[in-house]
Formats: sequence, C-alpha cells, structure tokens
Amino acid sequence: MKQALIAAMATILLVTISCTNKSNDRVHNQDDRSTPHKNETIETSESQIIQISNDQGQSIPDARLLLGDADTTGSNWLVTNEKGQVAIPTTWTQNQDVTIEAPGYVRVTIKDQSPKPMNVVLRKKSQVPSLSMKGTVSGITTKDKDGYVDFAIALDSMAKKDLLNFNINKIVSPWTEKISVMGFEFPIPQNIFVPKQKESYILTVTLQKPWFNLFYDSYGKKSIYTIQGKFPMKKVISELQNKKPYYELVNLFDFSSSGQLSYDFLSTTDQPTVNSTQIKLDKEYSVTAPKVDNGQVALGISAFKDSGSYQPLDVKYMQSEQTVKFKSTATTAPYFIGVVKNSSEFEGDSANAERMSVSIDAPSATINYLPLMNQPTWVSTTNLQIDVPTVSPTDFEDQGMVVVVSEMQSITLPDGKVTKYKIPVWEVHTAQWSSHLAIPNIDTPNSTPKRVEVTLLAKKVDTSGQQNPLTIISTHEERVEASTHLTKSARDY
Repeated sequence: MKQALIAAMATILLVTISCTNKSNDRVHNQDDRSTPHKNETIETSESQIIQISNDQGQSIPDARLLLGDADTTGSNWLVTNEKGQVAIPTTWTQNQDVTIEAPGYVRVTIKDQSPKPMNVVLRKKSQVPSLSMKGTVSGITTKDKDGYVDFAIALDSMAKKDLLNFNINKIVSPWTEKISVMGFEFPIPQNIFVPKQKESYILTVTLQKPWFNLFYDSYGKKSIYTIQGKFPMKKVISELQNKKPYYELVNLFDFSSSGQLSYDFLSTTDQPTVNSTQIKLDKEYSVTAPKVDNGQVALGISAFKDSGSYQPLDVKYMQSEQTVKFKSTATTAPYFIGVVKNSSEFEGDSANAERMSVSIDAPSATINYLPLMNQPTWVSTTNLQIDVPTVSPTDFEDQGMVVVVSEMQSITLPDGKVTKYKIPVWEVHTAQWSSHLAIPNIDTPNSTPKRVEVTLLAKKVDTSGQQNPLTIISTHEERVEASTHLTKSARDY
C-alpha cells in the first residue's frame, strides 16, 4: 500500500530528486577574502537604487552585492544600508552579473543585468525539518467491508515558484508509520490519515492511522490542504503482487473532496483538524494526452489555485494520445498540471530521476510539453554546459532559465531508512535560455555533496487570435508566474 500511495502523490508535482556520485567540488562557501564597501550616500540618489528584501517584504540591511566577478581588492562588493538599499555606482555602465547574498538567505545571481533600479527578493535558506505537527481529518465517511480503503493526504501549501526548488518530501513524507494487517506490517507515509474501518481480505481486518504528521523547519503561519479519496484494497494488492508499474496504479484512486485550513503553528503539541469536505469534486473535464515517445510516461493532475497556491484534486496516468477525464470543482477555475518523465526514472535515486517536463495551465483539449533534456555538465569549476532543446517559436516563448545549486543532507529516519534533503544555497537567474552558463568564482571548494538543477521556463504561445495587451516582463518572479511550461534536469557532484 505504501508504494501505491507514494506513486499516486509523488507524481502530483514531480520536480526533484536525482543523484550522481561525483567527487569534484565547485561551490560553495562564502569567501571572506574581500571587504565590501557600505554605501552611506544613498539618500542623495533615492531613484537610482537597488532594493534588497526577503519574500515577506522586509528589507535586508547589510546584504552584500557583487558586480561582476570577485577580485582581490573587493572594490566591486557593496553593502546595503539599514533600509536594505544600495546606490547604483556611476562606474556601472554596461550589463554585467549581479550577485546578492545575506546570512541565512539563498544567494542569488542575476545574469546580464543593466544598471537600473530594481528590487531583488531573497528567500530564507531551508533547514532539515525537525518540527512535527500532528493533526486529524474530519468529514470522511467510511463503510465497513465495501472493498475500499478510505484515506486522506495532508499537504503543505505550494506556489508556482516553489516548483523550481520543490522537494518530493513535501508531498510524500519520508517518515513512515507501520500499520498491521493480518500480521503483516505496512509502512504508511506519516502525512496519510486513515480513519478506522474494517475490510475483508481472506479474513476481516481493521485498518486505522488516526493522525497525520507534517514536518516543518520553523514555527509560524501554515496552510494545510487535504485531499480525500479511496482505493479498492484487493485490486491494489493484486496489482502490486503482479508488479504493475506504480504510476499506473494511480488510476485506481478515486478522489472525492478537499479541505483547507490556515493555521498558526506555535508548538508541537498543536493538533489541528482539517475538514476534508469543504470542496466537493463535482465537475469533470477531459484532456487528451500528448504523443509521447516509447519509454516515456505522461501523468495529469487536476488542481485549483487558492491564494497563490496550487492544490491537487485528481491524478491520472495517461497513455499516449489517450483522452482522460479528470475531477475538479465547480466553485473555482481549474488548473491542469501535466508531467512527462521517462518510465525508467520514476523510482530510485539516480541523477536522471530529476529529469521531467511539466505544464501548468488552464485545461485544454490537448496538452503539449517541452522536450526532456539531458543532464547539465560542468566544463570547468565555474562554467556549466546545458542541453537546451530545440522548440518552435510558434509554440513556446522563452521565459528564461533558473539554475539552483543545493547542498545535499542525509538524515536517518527512526525506521533506519536514510533520506536526502536538498538545501538550496545559490540561484542563478537568466532572461533567456543558454547552452552555457558562467557563475562568479566567489567560493572555495568544500566536500559537502551538492546538486545542480537546471530549469528552462517557457510560455505557451497564444493562438486564439485574440489581441491581448502587451505585458512587460523584466523580473525573475514575473517570468516564473507568466510561465506555463518547464523542463528540468539535474546532476549531483
């Protein structure tokens, strides 16, 4: 049962996890060889400033800003004042890379930036989750011995920007809890809730997992989503015994409703209850899968958007050019998330497991996708070669590229299983796709295992014939929100 549940939810927003063992270290400890210069005259040039703030809108004083590459003099390092601002130097006359860093935040490099005022948003570095919040789900009606296992999955909220650095552990918890069925123990992800129920499997068995657990790295305001469903117990067990691919088993899951709870997480003794019947899945729409190559798999996810976050509602395995029905809700506008991966890369911990193509848009009769791309390759300590696919400009508009360097941390779970967590430490933003990328040489090598992920962003070309007003897109955040497609690959080193 664990594998079936994992297959169902791991495909909902697949955007991570790959592993190749390389010993070369290229990044990434902060180098304190140079002393940056703090600009105290910014008040005299308020219109020509760079504003540094976090994703909560708070300014970041004493953030360091590097123009171009580092040198031994430190003359091209600047420091923000108490307002999180730095004046644009008069010596900055042409496009060059801008790198911003601050303690506790993910470093950001913006490629080929012109000398003009801008706002740069830094996000806090994540940590390995160590805080557990236990909760329950209400509203699930069970019927004993009906052949179905009723359950709910609890998820943390997720915006489109989170997909760029998404960790699969946010969808299917690596922490598990064992439930016993006829003397056999089954590990169930801790973010699964199973109300007490009886089913027949040779003999009558009682199933129950009365809590879900979500894990966080900090206290604060959280938004919890649940999705309620059921699956035929005997059929799923039979398919597992016949070694049917896990991604095909998602079509046996029948989802019926969803719930949401905004919650202020203050202590690990909190035990919120989420009503899973707030949103009924009372609407359907049909989507035709793209034509995929042999050895590739297409999955579709029905979702809706709530306060900038995407909430999955239904998931289906789609054969090439097959028309499939998806459940949705009549109360909100639907979104459709399409995922294409190589079938051999759905499981395991290889670097290729990261490779995927994703579309996020309103449902349409037929979905299309960007080609899968090969792993990026380091050609030197600061230069990355990228496998940029060829796409038609009549189909997609280039929305830029994101490269993320993460440190990989391994933790041992209570059951002895070792899982990996990505801790992003550096993002590089570009306005266009590029087959080569140079990053500033500002770090000294260290032995921490790392992962480099490359994501190409694109926007579907509007072929409706309607004349939409022109929108000027200039920032990374705007490009992410405007994108409808991405293709991603990664390499560990």
